[in-house]
Amino acid sequence: MNLLQIFIAVLCMLNPIGGINLYSTLVANETYSVQIKILVACFLCISCSLILLAAIIQPLLILLSFPLYAIHFGGGVLLVIIGMLNMLKLPEKKPLVDKSISLEATIALESNKVSPLGIWSGINPLSLASLSPAVIIVDINYSFMAQSSSDKLGLILVLLVVSLVFCCILLNAKWIKTTFSSSSLLFITRLIGLIITAVAFQMIVAGATSVLPLVLGNSFGLLQPN
Repeated sequence: MNLLQIFIAVLCMLNPIGGINLYSTLVANETYSVQIKILVACFLCISCSLILLAAIIQPLLILLSFPLYAIHFGGGVLLVIIGMLNMLKLPEKKPLVDKSISLEATIALESNKVSPLGIWSGINPLSLASLSPAVIIVDINYSFMAQSSSDKLGLILVLLVVSLVFCCILLNAKWIKTTFSSSSLLFITRLIGLIITAVAFQMIVAGATSVLPLVLGNSFGLLQPN
């Protein structure tokens, strides 16, 4: 297994660049210690859900009688759509007039404070990033590729590292927003879309390779060179 490919693919599916604005809004009125607590909860929720899904998905699909090529085809098509949307994303339009913050916006920020229960139970959109369809599909794909014990251990370590890097990027959200221009972040978003599309076509080809012998039967062997 190519662990570097898994790391890049899963991190792109989590899309930390897209979560920067969400994280900034979520912790707008929070202290630094609360921000750390939120990210710790995010790390625990994301890493545990990724590892748990990778562990149970094979017996679950066998129980439900879902063939792997169906996951490859369906997931690949969905990832192509997600990747294309990322690559075709347009820059955000900035307002011509910079108005001061309104009373309604101030009330919205105050109501956005995270409760202690919300922090440690992971009840926020960032902690649920691993439940997006793209992340689930890629996690399923690589969990089926991990057959040996060393591959499974490597997959677990990669998922832990990906979750940690995702949270570290969010922790530096303010620095990223001030250092990089909107055009640079848009370029990274489109690059993420390109990587997602590449993973999608890889899954579709893998599904086609699996299903062609079933469809063509004995004639498939005649098509292969001797």
